[in-house]
Amino acid sequence: MNTRDAISRGLKKSQDGRARRVHNFYNSPAYPDKLIRLFYSTFRDKNYGEPPPITSQVKNMLNGFIKVSRASEWNEKKIYDTVKDLVLHWEYIKKQDHHTIKTGKRAMLGDRPSLLEFLICRESVLTAIDKAKRSNILEPSGREIQNVQMKKRKSHTPSEDEMQEEYNKLMEEM
Repeated sequence: MNTRDAISRGLKKSQDGRARRVHNFYNSPAYPDKLIRLFYSTFRDKNYGEPPPITSQVKNMLNGFIKVSRASEWNEKKIYDTVKDLVLHWEYIKKQDHHTIKTGKRAMLGDRPSLLEFLICRESVLTAIDKAKRSNILEPSGREIQNVQMKKRKSHTPSEDEMQEEYNKLMEEM
């Protein structure tokens, strides 16, 4: 056995192990902490800087999202992919029209991906993710986004108090 063969066998074994861990991760039950970890790693990979802190309220809302997703017969991989796609397609998503789940008020998303904004405007964000995936928009800075016509966004965003009130209503219903 020469050195090249040993190195190639070691690399193949390492790649097989990595593929197995990724497969096990995506096919194991989703939990809020795992979704947060995936969100943070994707956030950093896409050079958005340091991710925003996650509160216990957001964790509870993520738990609710997981329950709703499972009730809608989503598989675990789709739940993980949704969080990953949220960050990957954020530049497209934030330019779409969004409405809060409870009150239906218009909302304007921030410049950086946010799990809280996703959970408050879940339905419209999921629709935007689906549109981005169907349009094959892979990179936020690609030419594909420039070809998509965007409506001018209104500048109304919910205040902290409105977001907190809506969250409390969501938690009461759960």
